[in-house]
Amino acid sequence: MNYRHLSKTGQIFIQKRVLNQVGFNNGDYLFIYNVRESIYIENQNNNQSLNKCILHNGRVSIPAEIRRLMKVTSETLLEIEIPEGINRIVINIQNNI
Repeated sequence: MNYRHLSKTGQIFIQKRVLNQVGFNNGDYLFIYNVRESIYIENQNNNQSLNKCILHNGRVSIPAEIRRLMKVTSETLLEIEIPEGINRIVINIQNNI
């Protein structure tokens, strides 16, 4: 399991091996949305109204409205998961301090 915290600016670092597993590359537009207690990051989605960011040096910015809605801070422990057979990263919230 891979655990991370957000930076104070709302970014999360994703290891290169994880990015390679899901086929994400520097400069890719990523779609970011939340479902229940998880944040989903995909490089393809039919819903163009979702939040988007650009992957830069392994860092992804989690939008402020998602952080506020889910009460995620730089102290919140996050688990990075890769579901089998899907090019998606799922960030599960482990605790809210």
